[in-house]
Amino acid sequence: MPKKRVKKFSKKISKLEVINEKLDKILAKENKELKEESKIEKDEKIIKNLEKKQIEELEQLESELRKEIGEHPLRKVTQKDISKGLIGAFIAIISHFAFVKGVEISHTLSLTRISMMYPLSFIIGAVFLYTTGYRKIKQIKILKFLPVRVFVIYLVSLVAIVLVLTLFNQFNSTEELFRQVGVLSLLAIVGASAADLIGRD
Repeated sequence: MPKKRVKKFSKKISKLEVINEKLDKILAKENKELKEESKIEKDEKIIKNLEKKQIEELEQLESELRKEIGEHPLRKVTQKDISKGLIGAFIAIISHFAFVKGVEISHTLSLTRISMMYPLSFIIGAVFLYTTGYRKIKQIKILKFLPVRVFVIYLVSLVAIVLVLTLFNQFNSTEELFRQVGVLSLLAIVGASAADLIGRD
């Protein structure tokens, strides 16, 4: 009889050990999950703090931009606006006489000299924009040697000259147009480059 009890008791102990091992495993697993959950909570707090900081930075940037932009430039007239208006008026008055004289001179110059004025006006525009140091201009180039900004300003100047000459009916042939555009290109590129430099960055 005592042997049966010992066997039953030892079976109970072995079952208890198995149950204890399983419970230990379950507890270890739960502890691991709790640690992971607490880590996730910490990460979520860090993320929330980062989001909060980013929102604050964005709000600060927005307020700074609003301060920089200020009022619409057409709502407020300043001394700067009056100065620019005066400069523009003087340039327009002087350019009228230069325009008339340029058309006159174009008839007396040879085609070779006029042909030389086209590249010369481009070079003057490049020198005006890139070497005066009045404003920093980023150089982007076409075909690895033509600066885009000067090229665009040069083309705009030539188109403007052709439009004005057409508007005032100043030419009768393409040769006459070629002569007049060549002479006036020097004045136009200087004016266009100056306008580009006067503008803001």
